[in-house]
Amino acid sequence: MTYLKDVDMYTSSEENLKSIVPITKLKSKAPHWINRILHEYKNLSMSEGVSKEMHHLQRMFLQNCWEIPTYGAAFFTGQIFTKASPSNHKVIPVYVGVNIKGLHLLNMETKALLISLKYCCFTWQLGDAGTCFQIHSMENKMSFIVHTKQASTDKLVWTYDDRLQFY
Repeated sequence: MTYLKDVDMYTSSEENLKSIVPITKLKSKAPHWINRILHEYKNLSMSEGVSKEMHHLQRMFLQNCWEIPTYGAAFFTGQIFTKASPSNHKVIPVYVGVNIKGLHLLNMETKALLISLKYCCFTWQLGDAGTCFQIHSMENKMSFIVHTKQASTDKLVWTYDDRLQFY
C-alpha cells in the first residue's frame, strides 16, 4: 500500500509541476532543479498550517522572488575594468541591472552577482560621451567605471534615484 501511495503522490506532484513550471523547461536536460521543486513541494504539502491552495502557493513563490535583489531589474550589457596589477587592467563583461532596489552587477560569463548597491549607498557620475558612468560605493569605499553603449542605464538610475528621494 505504501508503494501505491508514493506513486499517487509522485503522479500528483508531476501534474502540479506542470502547472508551475513552463513545459519547455520540464523537457530540459537539467533535472536537478525539477527535483528540488518536487522536494520542496513534498515538504510543503506535508506541513501543517500552510494553505495548499494554488493561489496561496503561487503568492509564497512570488514572495521569495521579491526578496531576490535583482527582481524586476532592467538589464544592460557593459564592462568594468579592474586592476590586475599596477600596469595591467582586467576587463570583466557584466550585466548591469537597475531596479527600484538599486544597481546590480553580474558577471556575464558566470552569472554570479558581483555587487549589489542600494541607491542610498552610492553616488554616480556620467562619463564623457555617455558611454560610461563612474560608481562610488560609500559602504565599502569602492570606485569603478562601468562602460556601456546602452545609455539608457544612466537614465534609469537617475529616475529611480530621483523617485526614491521623495519617499
